[in-house]
Amino acid sequence: MLIAKSTIKDWTYAPTLTDLLEVDPSLFRSLKSLLEMSTSKHEETDPIEEMELYFVLQDDASYELVPNGANLKVTGRNVHDYVHAMINAVLKDGILCQIQKFAEGFSTVFPIQSLMVFYPEELRKIFGAIEEDWSERNIFDAIEANHGYTNSSKSVIRLVQVISNFDEVHRRQFLRFLTGASKLPIGGFKCLHPRFTVVRKDPESGLTSDDYLPSVMTCASYLKLPDYSSRDIMESQLLRAMSEGANSFHLS
Repeated sequence: MLIAKSTIKDWTYAPTLTDLLEVDPSLFRSLKSLLEMSTSKHEETDPIEEMELYFVLQDDASYELVPNGANLKVTGRNVHDYVHAMINAVLKDGILCQIQKFAEGFSTVFPIQSLMVFYPEELRKIFGAIEEDWSERNIFDAIEANHGYTNSSKSVIRLVQVISNFDEVHRRQFLRFLTGASKLPIGGFKCLHPRFTVVRKDPESGLTSDDYLPSVMTCASYLKLPDYSSRDIMESQLLRAMSEGANSFHLS
């Protein structure tokens, strides 16, 4: 479960632009740019006013940030009010109803008031919303190589190199492919249960390892990896398997 810090802060707390960075980096950059523009010296024109922005939610013009916001243009004079209202809508007032419903549902299982003794960062750790360690050493130490491979096998070393360099999107795809979940458990790769296992997938007569995609036993974190002739081929075939095998079992 991915939980932003702002979601679990005291609701008397006023969210800031920094809080927005974790939830919506794109909107954070846009609002930050507006603030920077407001501090620049412009003699004749107001570049912010020329952008034709109004006090409404960017993705929903029917949501007015202030009364009659659809008719109130953002200018260099009121841009700080606009940024504050936008942050408040995205991180607080605009999602208050949903957060309240979440709290009600959560409390049917566990009294949410009992969590008030924890700091936001402690709750994020409890629910697994922490930074994951995708370093080569950490992944390598977590792997159990078997049935044709050892931890010193070239293909196992290449595999670790490939997945440790995945971007965020490919990390989520790989975890769903391997485990069925998009996040690692608390403790990371070492705490996968069953353990992250890599075995060799041998080709049939007349074919080579490069002709095959890797496959998985998802519920067992069990990767069947052909002994590819190069790292590039391994990466290409693994990415293809992660994409084609998403939300299905035909590569298991």
